[in-house]
Order: sequence, then structure tokens, then C-alpha cells
Amino acid sequence: MCIRDSISTMATIKPHTGEAGYAASKGALNVVSKYLATELGPHNIRVNVVRMGWMDGAPVQQYIRHAAQQQGVPQRQVYDAIAASVPLRRLVTDDECARAALFLASDYASAVTGAVLDANGGEAMPGWVRAEVVPAAAPSRKDDMRRVEDKIALVTGAASGIGRATT
Repeated sequence: MCIRDSISTMATIKPHTGEAGYAASKGALNVVSKYLATELGPHNIRVNVVRMGWMDGAPVQQYIRHAAQQQGVPQRQVYDAIAASVPLRRLVTDDECARAALFLASDYASAVTGAVLDANGGEAMPGWVRAEVVPAAAPSRKDDMRRVEDKIALVTGAASGIGRATT
């Protein structure tokens, strides 16, 4: 049995400014994986994707340090704002994401092909429409921090998030 696992990203379903090229390449990987699963399945070759979100590893920790410095706030405040958008209210670890990929490569997933496994703490739940907490824009000065409140965004319409309205 041959297994092919691919790694994807939340950027394919949750757009962020400046990530269009990256998201497009990962989105193409998602589609190609489904085609390959269809074409290679008769040869007992499984093809799956693990879609990750915010991961509590070195790159995100560096981003948190930089964002905290830019905003003049503690790193924990930046982390908590990100974690608020994840149903588990924390960022998953690199190890947890690796275990998801190992699961798909294991015999426990021998009947799984053409799937996208979300290993992102619930940040993505395709087909599920839910309200999510979206942190307000960071204040330009520490003095403005007490005026910042969380905003609620309601995702309406298709599961892709089309029709997003912020109140």
C-alpha cells in the first residue's frame, strides 16, 4: 500500500491579506489530492490532506513576538486574541498536527482517501456556519487599549464564508 499525505493551510478557506499566492498553491494541492485519490485508488494508493491552522511553533511564536512589539502589548494578549478564534481556545502544537498526518498514514485510516483532515483546533469546520469572535484592530498606542473591545462576526451564506458581515 502506498500513501500520499499532503499538508494544507487555513489560508485556503480563510483569506488573509498578502497570502493569495500561498493560498492558491495550497488550494491547488487540495484539488489535485482529490483527483489523485480518484485516479490512484484502484492501485491501492491513498491520497489525503491535513489542513492546519495556527500552530504554536517557532514561526507563529515569532509572529506573536513581532505583533506584540508592534502593538505595544504583552505577547500573551496577542496569543489570546488569536486563540479566541479557535474553538479549543488554544493553538495546536506542531506535534498534534504531525500526529494527524501520522494517523492518515496509518492502517487506522486504511479506508480513507480523498479526505481533508482539519488539524486546527476546530478553526475550520466545513459545512458549519457559526459566529466567531474576531479581535478588534490593535490600538496604535497603549493608552488606547482600554477602548478596544472584541467584535462579533457572523458568517452567513455558503460554508466558504461568502456573505460575512461584521457588527
